[in-house]
Order: sequence, then C-alpha cells, then structure tokens
Amino acid sequence: MISTETHTVDTTTTATVDVSTSTATSTVDDSTTVDTTEVDTTTSGLPSSLTTATTDVTGISTTADARTAESTTTSDPTSSISAPEPFETFDVLAIGGGSINGQYIKGVANEGSMMGWDLTGTGIGMMPPFTIEPGTNFAKVLRNDLYLCIGYGDGSEPNFVATCDLSTSGDPCTGFLTCEQTRDRKLKCSVPGVQCVFDPDTICTPTGEDFDKFYTYSGRSDGLWLAINSSGKASDSNFQPIELGITPNQSK
Repeated sequence: MISTETHTVDTTTTATVDVSTSTATSTVDDSTTVDTTEVDTTTSGLPSSLTTATTDVTGISTTADARTAESTTTSDPTSSISAPEPFETFDVLAIGGGSINGQYIKGVANEGSMMGWDLTGTGIGMMPPFTIEPGTNFAKVLRNDLYLCIGYGDGSEPNFVATCDLSTSGDPCTGFLTCEQTRDRKLKCSVPGVQCVFDPDTICTPTGEDFDKFYTYSGRSDGLWLAINSSGKASDSNFQPIELGITPNQSK
C-alpha cells in the first residue's frame, strides 16, 4: 500500500510541473517568433523599394540634363551670328553684266546726269561715293547734294538711273530710289512703278508694281547705261540684268 501511494504522488507532481513549464515556454517562444518575423519582413521590404526608386529618378535626371546640355550647345552657334555693320559711305560696282563685272560705275554728279560703264564721253570718271540717307532711305551721292532717281516715261524708253535734286521730288514724272545694303554687300533699290504720257497733257499712272531690277542698256552708241525696271519687263536684247555691289568708300 505504501509503495502504491508513493508512485501515485510522484506521477502527479511530475506531470503538473512539466506541463506547466512546457506551456509557459511554448507561449513565450511563439510570441517572440511572431514579433521577430514581422520586424524582419518590414525591414527587408523597405530598402529594396527605396533603392529602385532612387535609381529610376537618377536615370531620368541624368537623361534630362544631357538633353538640355546638348540643346544648349546646338543653339549657341546660331545665336552668335550677327549681320555685318553697314558701310556709312560706299562705292558701287557691277556684279554680272559680262565684261563690266567688277567695274565701278562712272558718271558725272550733276543734276539729271545718267551713269553707267564703258562711257565714251570725255571727262567722265568714277561716280563719287554714296550713302543711304536716314529716315528716307534715299541713295544720296556725296557731291552736290544729289540723289539717285529716274524720270518716268511712257514705257517705250528705259528708266535710266540719274542724279536729281531733292527739290524735284514733287514732280510726278520723277521717282527717287530707296535702297538698302544687304548682308552679302549688295545694294538693293526700288522705286514705285509709274508710266507717264505727255501729249496733250502730262498724265502719270501707277503700274501697280515696283521697279526693283537693275539692267544695263546697250541700245546707245555712247556706253552701257544703268536702268531699272520690274522683273521680266526688260526682255529686249539690249537689256542685260546686273546687280550692284558695294565696297567701303575709297576702296576703288
């Protein structure tokens, strides 16, 4: 009997202690494991996501900067190009026109005098220098206060370029050339197109277009004379189209 009771007591005590300890340990371990797993999972996800975002932004920024730099480099040469300074005073020569190409224009700076090349008259030398008058853009000869002009006719004769006093600007039969210097050192001029008839009365009528093309006229025996007309109107074989070049004063 004593032996049986001792066995019973030992079994009960051992079972109670072991079960209680095991349960407590199991509870603590489970809690620790869960907490550790949650923290590790969060920590391992965040750095990976941030690294990817940083790499993408850097790549975009670098590409944009490169394109901006490339665009700036390309536009710099264009912005640095500027038009050459116009000549304050200049001499005029022929560009084209066959044998007279590169020759300076000749004439006498007198009221109503024409000008041209290969002139046979005596005492005819190079024309004086020219300037473009501010405000009017008239081409002015630097002698005798004269300007480039034409005398309008009925269209049967060339519109010869001559020198006129500005006091004749009110005459409907006279037109004054307005001019500009181009970037390639040429003189571009124009004058309103007008035709006049003189019998029985003087009547001048606008043609509706400008005279803006220079020609030489060889239909006279005393030289090649400078004339101006609208494009395509000087189709006679006596007309040779030319351009007027310019060089700084005293270069001829």
